[in-house]
Amino acid sequence: MQQGFTPHTGWATTTARLNIRTGAPLTTAPVGRTVESGARLRVLGIGPGQRVGGNDTWYAGEADCYFWSGACRLDELDPSSASGTPGKMVRRRPDGSILPLGDNDLKRVFGDFRWAPGARRGAIRILDGWASANLIKLRTPILEPVGFPAVQVHAKAVASLMAAFQDIEAAGLENLILSCAGTFVPRHKGWDPDRGLSSHSWGIAIDLNAQWNGYGVQPAPLGAKGSVRDLVPILERHGFAWGGYFSPPYEDGMHFELARLDL
Repeated sequence: MQQGFTPHTGWATTTARLNIRTGAPLTTAPVGRTVESGARLRVLGIGPGQRVGGNDTWYAGEADCYFWSGACRLDELDPSSASGTPGKMVRRRPDGSILPLGDNDLKRVFGDFRWAPGARRGAIRILDGWASANLIKLRTPILEPVGFPAVQVHAKAVASLMAAFQDIEAAGLENLILSCAGTFVPRHKGWDPDRGLSSHSWGIAIDLNAQWNGYGVQPAPLGAKGSVRDLVPILERHGFAWGGYFSPPYEDGMHFELARLDL
């Protein structure tokens, strides 16, 4: 696997006829084989390659092969090959909604780091090399219309976020995303230094449509401008907990955070 690729074990289903390249993630690399739409391909890693149609994310497969992500739908990671408890991807509330990870699980799954208070109240500074070792820049064409052609996320969050965005586009719901307030922001929850660290500090959360889903208020209802409720089941399918289910006064309808235990 080429340098710059992050290991991920799972499957992708092609959405168009696709050339599988050998040796490099380039359209000029030799074609090992060609597959038709609907083919299921083994994924071993995700990383940067030649930009095609504004998208430079490629998948690494078996036998030093590479294929472009723009012609694939990334399925959920294979739980039988992931770390953690097989089949136990997330924890759920009695009503079936996904619980966010607690501090211990956040550190176990995504890593621990040393930090100090930041310049702004509630912000922090990560002191060691954790950020450079774990965060990557991910191109996000779906967010380009709202000013985020790329976001900074934890390497372990790439597959889940990409798969969720692909499913949102496949459902024709990308027009529901009216704004993005970012992903990696090292800080305390609610910018309150008396509370624990936000999942944004690990680069595993994203805030969408903040104007209509403010912190501590009821999220916009289904069908209203700015509502994200149609996006919730899609993001949940890929392991994201929704802040709209947080208990008062901490409702956070803009907020989605990865809550997978098996990464």
